[in-house]
Amino acid sequence: MPLASAIPEEVLYEILKLLVQQTSLSQTSVKALPSDIIAAALTCRSWLAVAHPLINQCLQRPFMSSAGLDLLELRRLHDLLLEARHLGLNYGEIIEDIDIIASKLWTRDVRSTSQESGGDKQGFADEVLESIASIMSMAPNIKALFFDFCDTDAFDIMFNDVIRLYSCLGPFCGNVQRLWILMDMSWKAWEYQLDCLLPHLTNLVHVEFLSGTPDIVSVRALAQHTGIERAYFHRTVMTNLGDCIAGWPNLLQLHITESYGYNSFGLLNTIGKKCPRLRGFTCGDTSYYRHYTPNSPINYYMAKIVERCPDLTHLDFSNNQRLDDAFLERAIRTGRALRRINISKCTNIRAAPGGMWASVREPWPRLEYLNIYACEKISREFVERVVPVCSKLARIVLPNHLEADAGIIKVLETQGFREHAEGWERVVGSGMAEDG
Repeated sequence: MPLASAIPEEVLYEILKLLVQQTSLSQTSVKALPSDIIAAALTCRSWLAVAHPLINQCLQRPFMSSAGLDLLELRRLHDLLLEARHLGLNYGEIIEDIDIIASKLWTRDVRSTSQESGGDKQGFADEVLESIASIMSMAPNIKALFFDFCDTDAFDIMFNDVIRLYSCLGPFCGNVQRLWILMDMSWKAWEYQLDCLLPHLTNLVHVEFLSGTPDIVSVRALAQHTGIERAYFHRTVMTNLGDCIAGWPNLLQLHITESYGYNSFGLLNTIGKKCPRLRGFTCGDTSYYRHYTPNSPINYYMAKIVERCPDLTHLDFSNNQRLDDAFLERAIRTGRALRRINISKCTNIRAAPGGMWASVREPWPRLEYLNIYACEKISREFVERVVPVCSKLARIVLPNHLEADAGIIKVLETQGFREHAEGWERVVGSGMAEDG
């Protein structure tokens, strides 16, 4: 095509960029299905060379989102990927991140589309799933899988279709390492059906649940993946979570935020006993009944996690109203590896003067970051004791009453700290031992 190859490369590049961009008054975003740019790349060799970085850019981003439910467009993309492969261009190998807004398969828009085309909504959804699966079959390097089930309009039919969704796509997910599940809190526990998907994910190391209640069968299936290293649970009802974590001896990172359960002590005990390699732990108040009781057992179980996990470096127990000095006194003795501690808004931690915590000769020797913001009962003696001794401490965030304490400010400035937008930061070269 002499006319096509005659276009200057810089001009052609700007033209091809229009095929991968949707421009509005406020933003520019890349289209979910890059059929147009792949079709343009197959025009001739010169176009292929110019389009190649744009194709990489498209396929390396989260793929197959809500815009990917046009059945004709899905089939077109499949045919283009197949044609490119026949030419020695394995574009499918670039795809690593698959996002499925699953609820879109059964929404009103899909029902309208299927009815307009003379079909039924179930048959249309099956055809879409088969088309997605055919594309995934040419993408052997898929590393991340995201399922979004949040669409109340689809609930009445989706409950019966989750198994078919997983069984259709699961066989092509053997290399998936990261799994995200987003569900509405109104989903019932037995509707996860993860036991139909997880056997295919043999290389799974990262799981993330956003809302919902994993059922016992799904939890048992998750527990079979002993290679899990990172787990995140946000706004999740964790009644059976301990059974799941008990099967993860290699867990390195665990985040439990805005979640609750009826056996929080049992969960924390399991974490302390079954996750000896844990390096980072974030946990809010996990009790269903959240009220403060002095010397609550939660202090013991939280401190036991610090004691039993010798590699624990990052600890975030912010906004936990049930923690008090009983936890602090244990954690300050045993947390030898801790580098970042966030106990902000733990309003019942006082660090009372003369307490057992004050007798520790070398508290937190590796500590670099300490956040005690909104700990309005914490004593000034705690800061006076910790700051001079923790030589590697680089930043500290104070509660308001200590921010207004001239004596504390003098202690910080003497140790080389200067006020920063986010707390107090030690100036480099002020005597703090550097630690890369």
